[in-house]
Amino acid sequence: MFNRAVLFVAAIIVQLSLATEGQTLMSEDISLPYPVKSCPPGYHHGWEVLALQFTGVSAEIFMKKTGSFFDSAWYAGEIIETTGEDNTVGATRTSVDPGDEPVTERLTDYHTSAPEAWSMRLVLENAPVTIAGIKLASYDEIFSAQSICGGAATYYTMTAAYCSDRVIQGYSMFDAYRRSAVAGLAKEIGADVFEGTCPSV
Repeated sequence: MFNRAVLFVAAIIVQLSLATEGQTLMSEDISLPYPVKSCPPGYHHGWEVLALQFTGVSAEIFMKKTGSFFDSAWYAGEIIETTGEDNTVGATRTSVDPGDEPVTERLTDYHTSAPEAWSMRLVLENAPVTIAGIKLASYDEIFSAQSICGGAATYYTMTAAYCSDRVIQGYSMFDAYRRSAVAGLAKEIGADVFEGTCPSV
């Protein structure tokens, strides 16, 4: 009993020390957005995650459709300007939706082990911006796709950490926008959402 307790405490200390040094516990793990240390006065921390499982398409197809930082009108809206090279850290894209001001985002991470998995991370570059009436002082988004079920399905996630003047409405905005975008994408490529374990063949 004592040995187990010691091992447990030791494991916690190791994890805390790694986190304090800003290291990840797994190499090339960008499954969580960078923590926003503080929001400006009048803004509040927000967090939104959308995770879906799709059958009928492979991760490779998802990557071809969603794995480009520049070719991203399916989600970001009309891309009006880019800088740098696609899928290269430091590249930026500027998009605009009708009724909203232009939004510039910068790519901060991009990893791929094609065709099984890929992930990208981006941050808001031209803060503050107003989207759908919600003011955002910052946001950090991650998109990732992973092959599951022996290649018969795809696990797709979208995660955001943000500073908003209306955090609840900000959550609803991110959630509704993402679900609409992913629904359109799924329809285009013939993917079906499923829950639970891998579907029977």
